[in-house]
Amino acid sequence: MEVGRIGFTLNISEEGLAVELPEKLKVGDILKLKILQKAQGFIEIIGRIVRIRPPARSGEVYQSVVRFVNLSPENKNKLGSLLVHLV
Repeated sequence: MEVGRIGFTLNISEEGLAVELPEKLKVGDILKLKILQKAQGFIEIIGRIVRIRPPARSGEVYQSVVRFVNLSPENKNKLGSLLVHLV
């Protein structure tokens, strides 16, 4: 079952990203990520949660570290282009 969530990216690299989410997921969960790049639209990437940091205080968000899985050559190029524009 797919459930949409909005998260805020803390950092991103060619290997993965850290994201803030309002709810706790589990290490090992697979996510279908849609990363918006204005010039090329959305980049759809599959990722696996490898680490979770719980909120420091009640009402805060969970920080999840996600490693990309099976990144296609096309998405790798799009991601590389996005990273170049962020520098």
